[in-house]
Amino acid sequence: MNTFSLNTRTSSIALLAFALVGATHSFAAHHELKIDKEEGTNIVLEGYDPVSYFTEKKAIKGSDKITTEWMGAVWQFSSESNRDRFTKDPERYVPAYGGRCAVSSVFVGKASIANPACFIIEGDRLFLLSTPDLTHTLKSDFENIVSKADSLWPSLKDDIKFKGDS
Repeated sequence: MNTFSLNTRTSSIALLAFALVGATHSFAAHHELKIDKEEGTNIVLEGYDPVSYFTEKKAIKGSDKITTEWMGAVWQFSSESNRDRFTKDPERYVPAYGGRCAVSSVFVGKASIANPACFIIEGDRLFLLSTPDLTHTLKSDFENIVSKADSLWPSLKDDIKFKGDS
């Protein structure tokens, strides 16, 4: 192998590595978590365990002794195994629409604050709702409501002053 092809290959690999690192850094710098956080503590979901929605099919309060920080937010868990699940794949457990009500954006045109105890799991997504009666509303026309909410969310989230954001 001649020196030219070795240097070219080495340069190409270095350039590719630099591009990948730059792309990853750029994504991380521009990817922000849009979710309500308690002032001063940055606790999200009012302390509810985000994993329990999926594993227990119910809203369970987390412990202030079993926590992790991710994307500037403090997440509480009801067990260490739930914390471990979260840290392996946190995006899987983040509620849709920044934890705002999945139904209000469609019917009111505003992403209302949700009650973390009112929720629906559909597929691999967690949807929080403002009130328990909205559970029936969402279930009655799920595909249509979620499709509309998904299309509205990008414009709604930019107008929201999330609790705990500076």
